[in-house]
Amino acid sequence: MVPKPDEKREQTAMYEALAEESSDPLFALDCSDTIVFVNDEFADLSGYDSDELLNRPLASLVHRDARDDWERRLQILRNDETTETESWSSRLRTKNKTVVEVTWDCSILSAPEEVIVGSATDVRGGQQKEQRLKILNRALRHNIRNQMNVIISRAESLQNVEDTGYRTSAKKIAESGENIINLSNKARKAQQHLDIPPDDECAQELVDETQTVCRQFTISHPNASVETDLPNSALAVAPPSYHVALTELIENGVIHHPSGTGTVTVRIRTEADTIHVDIEDECEPIPEQIVTTMTQGTEQPLQHNDGLGLWLVCWIVEPIGGLVSFDRLDDGSGNVVTLTFDRTQR
Repeated sequence: MVPKPDEKREQTAMYEALAEESSDPLFALDCSDTIVFVNDEFADLSGYDSDELLNRPLASLVHRDARDDWERRLQILRNDETTETESWSSRLRTKNKTVVEVTWDCSILSAPEEVIVGSATDVRGGQQKEQRLKILNRALRHNIRNQMNVIISRAESLQNVEDTGYRTSAKKIAESGENIINLSNKARKAQQHLDIPPDDECAQELVDETQTVCRQFTISHPNASVETDLPNSALAVAPPSYHVALTELIENGVIHHPSGTGTVTVRIRTEADTIHVDIEDECEPIPEQIVTTMTQGTEQPLQHNDGLGLWLVCWIVEPIGGLVSFDRLDDGSGNVVTLTFDRTQR
């Protein structure tokens, strides 16, 4: 039903009043769930101009994996008289194909005609960065404390040993010192990649990037074996720091092999809407505790993940809508870590 002129003016005044009272990204939907109003903040979040958003279904901006839930939530609002508001989290697809994690807060209004008014809050910048900093801080304190205990213990033992023991203890001290240096370097690298890249930097040709990473890794690690199985092209919505994440996973596959020189294979698989990058190693299973903390996205006070490198991979991949998953190879001979990205045409 088309609103009468007076009703239209009343609706417009209501939307303008809402926009003046809030700096959140706001929108309004008519009875067919078509956008009838957005403020500048919502347009900025989506990457579209306001005129491009009006008269289009908002569901077209929702990530395909979340559309069923989106439509179900709106049906609850429209049909359940006991529900006046709905809040949930899902993913929004921007004009530049970047995926943004948002919290939707929607309410139904019935005057002068039924509309749904809502906001979409980008949860990436604040909530995720705070969580990552907590994890980073806890992992640093936990690991540095443990490594320093080894250094102190071994250093004290030097006072009471003969030459053979001296050499053994000196070796342990050197190994622990190197571990601290590596941990510090990973922490520094992680902090450099906490910021979310802008949309226009998230279109990557993964085949070229992968070939470059593998070539550079074999140059810097001449004893390592890195094999590839790549298509001709794989253009994806991927972060500009993709090379950092891939290098980290290749390095993990090499150094955690019993010989320290295991073979790592990097495969890229393309599907209609997604691109998968598989990093396969020949190592023992990744400890269940580490997989649990990675998939949950948080650490418990008594449950620590020694590998800052894996956190770094997740922090690079996930903010732009990518996924990181862990599994064993079908024959049980090693692990496979998969990075999944949306495809893009630009």
